[in-house]
Amino acid sequence: MKLIGQNNSTDYFLLPQEIILLKARSSVVKPSIDSVRESLELNKKISIERAEPLLLLVQLEGMQRLSKEVRDFLKSEEAKSYDVYIRKSAFVTKSQLSKMLGNFIIGLHKTNYPLRIFSKEEVARNWLLDS
Repeated sequence: MKLIGQNNSTDYFLLPQEIILLKARSSVVKPSIDSVRESLELNKKISIERAEPLLLLVQLEGMQRLSKEVRDFLKSEEAKSYDVYIRKSAFVTKSQLSKMLGNFIIGLHKTNYPLRIFSKEEVARNWLLDS
């Protein structure tokens, strides 16, 4: 696992088979519009550097409820313009609360790429690699 990027709240690691792991740096992360925008920009940068859309494995542990402003931003054309930089995204959580948050994000943020939530990382990785 190699660190390939980071922003104020998240570390980005390169895993085997070209999967990018996003892991919150602290135990409690409350996303803001700025932090979401920063993550989208980092996704774009890594995708351009790698010359291909990303396979993202996102660990939701520690993430808090999204504010109305962040939810509205995720529905915006600006946020959707970053979809081209992602091939597939899998959220992983063991927490029921985080699972609810993940399902909420999935329902809210209609994407142009497949997006699912899992309770086991191995199952999520296999799904990401399945064409």
